[in-house]
Amino acid sequence: MNNNDQKNAGFPIDCLNRLFEKKRELENQNPSWQSYFLPVEELSEGLPIPFLGIMVLIWQLRPMDLQIIYPLDTVESRLEFIGWCVANGSREYVTLREDREWWNKLRSKATIEASSIDRPDAGNIYTWEMIFVERMRKDLKFDIKTIDGRNGFFVWFTTHGFKELNSVEWTPSNWQKKYLEKNSGYHSLTNYELIVYQSRQDVIDAFPLPGEYDNFIKWLSSVSESSSQRSIHTLEMSNEIDKDLFGVNVIGYAFGQLGIGEDARMATAALHCASVPVLMLNFAPGKNVGQNELSMRKFVEPDAKYNINMYCLTAIEHGRYFAENGSQAIAKGYNIGYWPWELNEWPDEWSHLLALVNEVWVSSRHTYDSIAPISSVPVLLMPMAVEIPKPSSKTRSDFGLPQDSCLFLFSFDMNSSIHRKNPSACIDAFLLAFPASAFTDEVGLVIKVQAGHKKNSVYQVLKSLQERDSRIFLIEETLEKPDLLALYKCCDAFVSLHRAEGFGRNIAEAMLLERPVIVTGYSGNLSFNSTDNSLIVKASIIPVKSGEYENSSGMIWAEPNIPHASKRMKQILTDKVGVGVLSKAGKNFIKLQHNPLAVGKRYRERLELIKSL
Repeated sequence: MNNNDQKNAGFPIDCLNRLFEKKRELENQNPSWQSYFLPVEELSEGLPIPFLGIMVLIWQLRPMDLQIIYPLDTVESRLEFIGWCVANGSREYVTLREDREWWNKLRSKATIEASSIDRPDAGNIYTWEMIFVERMRKDLKFDIKTIDGRNGFFVWFTTHGFKELNSVEWTPSNWQKKYLEKNSGYHSLTNYELIVYQSRQDVIDAFPLPGEYDNFIKWLSSVSESSSQRSIHTLEMSNEIDKDLFGVNVIGYAFGQLGIGEDARMATAALHCASVPVLMLNFAPGKNVGQNELSMRKFVEPDAKYNINMYCLTAIEHGRYFAENGSQAIAKGYNIGYWPWELNEWPDEWSHLLALVNEVWVSSRHTYDSIAPISSVPVLLMPMAVEIPKPSSKTRSDFGLPQDSCLFLFSFDMNSSIHRKNPSACIDAFLLAFPASAFTDEVGLVIKVQAGHKKNSVYQVLKSLQERDSRIFLIEETLEKPDLLALYKCCDAFVSLHRAEGFGRNIAEAMLLERPVIVTGYSGNLSFNSTDNSLIVKASIIPVKSGEYENSSGMIWAEPNIPHASKRMKQILTDKVGVGVLSKAGKNFIKLQHNPLAVGKRYRERLELIKSL
């Protein structure tokens, strides 16, 4: 194994991808999700227990903690991570509890030096599961180098450990029973009974032998019975999906106040409009995301019931859903990944995630061109539905905005990539178009920021700029959708000088409100933005710099031309008739091509074909 590769942070993921590539070559088809339960050979070398693919996926999901604590670059690090999976991860991730074969190996006899004296020694029946748990639970302070320490840990593990770990029900194997049931030669106690008795001073004090033998056995029986009642090691589903019940379970951020949450809600609306049976399964996004978008709550149900699953998530979040919720739904349905992506190539780090789906849907030609060349499953271009509720009655005064100024609006989420959304370009273009020395209250730039910004350096820059230039307005509060749309309507133009977009929903929503849009002429928004309905800004192609965007090594995006963007802004003031024609055309295009019924019919046509397979 190459040491340089070992030090590479991407090495474990490369190993996982190679596992899937080998599986694909052997079977001449896309590997299925079951491949996550196969051992990753390079990572399993030198270990007593296989290192499974699902462990790499979970590790990949946690760059801020697991990847730092367990770099997986040494045998010791991988042993520690397996210990975390056994003692902690199995409580968080259902998939870690599903592989019976792996758990059986964990329950096999471990190599440990046990005492050869006549006194019973639990070290003779230690399993690898016990070894891994003991490694992780430093708080227990059992010294398993001693017979008392081994026996003490064994008693804790079999009477209390499973409750604390929420682990798999412990039942001794035949080889363990043979040792535990053997007569110890001490007051008719078996080895198991004597191990428990001698490891607990409180038990010795409560049940002095031989007089309290019967009471001790009754106590031990009650403790053993209560400690073996908990079991989560099951593959049975809590709800049965009828493979013949046609319909779609849409999985996504049903209540999430963010763009990809709206993607899931709009997919549900489109399916409903086309008379496709549909429900939503809510999947919680990050802690910094608001959960108050309740417009589709009537569709949300606790369990899947239809035979098609549609995952309106990023590919890596789809992986998180699988890891946390298990293989139950994916095993019983046809799986569609309705995945967004903004850059020109699909990340190598996400290649293995194709095993989770039967096909991929994408919302723009830009995303299609990134994933189709490398995909081992069908990729279909499916438009997004765009529909908006009625804006609220709020006016400029409600938002603290001037009544007579021409206002340009830029809206973005601080939880998104600052480099991709590129707010500085909007500011630079505005200041170039309307220098403070020549323009005072005739114009204004409204910047709507969403959540998570207080500790963000870009926020501090925006705040400082607002304090220096009275024409710049920073709106920080979280707005309900009708209020946000009212803000859009209050402004004279919507600006998005992004470097890349997968689709660009906020642009399309502004167009539905008949707002003129000034947008970068690159990426997914060109699925609906054109010179016939938008003010397109020229851009040059540049490489994505290291650290600017996740999984973007060797990729490119656009740099909008600031002078050209400033001319587009001036055009809002100088060519109101021409701009009005573009705005009306934009609204008509979105209404015609992206209304839920039209989109839903496209969905239904494909789903009917899937149904017939």
